[in-house]
Amino acid sequence: MTWSALGGGMTPAAETVLPGRTLVAERALVAVCEQAAARAVGIPRREVTVRLGAAAGALAIRVEAPLPIPDLSDEARSADSETVTARAHRIREQIRTDVAALTGRDVRRVDLTITGARIEERRRVR
Repeated sequence: MTWSALGGGMTPAAETVLPGRTLVAERALVAVCEQAAARAVGIPRREVTVRLGAAAGALAIRVEAPLPIPDLSDEARSADSETVTARAHRIREQIRTDVAALTGRDVRRVDLTITGARIEERRRVR
């Protein structure tokens, strides 16, 4: 229901058009993409490198990051883990959906380069 329908002469701010424009600096987009990628991969943001480009008028994201893998001596965890290909696909899709949701931009492409492996420390139960 609008304010004018209630007898007021004004409409809520969401319905008014405010002159001007909003610009988002590339470094802000890079920071959002780095955080989304770090979260998707499961590593600190400082270990992620992101480059932005355009693909058919939409955002194209290139991510470089190491991939955490379970300690191979922990047979139970390594047997339950996904393949690298399956994890990479899931990570790329999560980055795409998170960046699109956070920025409102169409993300057409996410390229993921795995730069190494980070062996997760074996957790001990006491």
